[in-house]
Amino acid sequence: MWADVRASWAIAKKDLKCYYARPGAILFGIMFPFFMFLSFAVGRDLPLERALPGLTSMVIMFSASSIGPFSIPLERRLKTFDRLLAAPISFYSILAGKMAAGALYGLAVGSIPLAVGALLGAGTEDPALLAVFLPLSSACFAAMGVMFASIPTEYPGNVNIALNFVRLPMIFVSGIFTPLAEASLEFRLISTLSPLTYANDAVRTAFGLPGAFNLLADAAGLIFFSLAFLAVGAKLHEKFIELSESPRGQRMRQRAVTAPQEATGIARPGRGLPSLRRERVASTPAFRARIGAAARGSPRDLREVDEARE
Repeated sequence: MWADVRASWAIAKKDLKCYYARPGAILFGIMFPFFMFLSFAVGRDLPLERALPGLTSMVIMFSASSIGPFSIPLERRLKTFDRLLAAPISFYSILAGKMAAGALYGLAVGSIPLAVGALLGAGTEDPALLAVFLPLSSACFAAMGVMFASIPTEYPGNVNIALNFVRLPMIFVSGIFTPLAEASLEFRLISTLSPLTYANDAVRTAFGLPGAFNLLADAAGLIFFSLAFLAVGAKLHEKFIELSESPRGQRMRQRAVTAPQEATGIARPGRGLPSLRRERVASTPAFRARIGAAARGSPRDLREVDEARE
């Protein structure tokens, strides 16, 4: 067990060192939620105490869920994810390491608006409550990112596009811009399907604002979604790995690699660009004429043949 824990921590440290400053992580984890919040908050005369909980929850969600969708597809492309799978550790340890990296990254980035708010005089009324729910929220959204990273692709952009189809609607149904305490019953029922609802509700309570649920419900909701995301992500990862290792999966992957190359004529299996260039030159009438002239033994013609072949 301790070996798996050490392996998970090593994976988390490696991901934090390699991916925390990547443009994709910065764009989707920091800049995107910040400007999204500004586009809706500017002009509404929101007090800083009311705006800060929603901004903090958004930043944690986007930043914590951005590491897994960026690191796992990139490691598939570089074939380093296969080395992790071949290591003598459990598959859940690998996913736990990816999840821990996202949770720590989200916790660090989510502390920035809190620190800025404290400097501007909008401090929290219950720091202990934030100390409990911020790591719990970060872990939940990191597990969501790992679940979406199970999509069988080698390009992080494909995963982030699919992930944004879930993250963006969550912003509008989780009480970020409209407090759930002032919303209708139907809207509050829909909001229970979003983990961002429980994270935002707990942060609002820590700032002394009225919450829609009690703290036990917020904690239970975040724990439930964390376990659900991790379990579903593990099953999807295993399913797609089995598919890729099957003969059918290998044929599909080979077809996906060779079909675009053969369609464009750039390269074909076993035939590189130099060989294709020589074949095109050899098919021209001028080259055949040079071959005939070279047969008569002229050194000049032989040089021309060599130049045509290069």
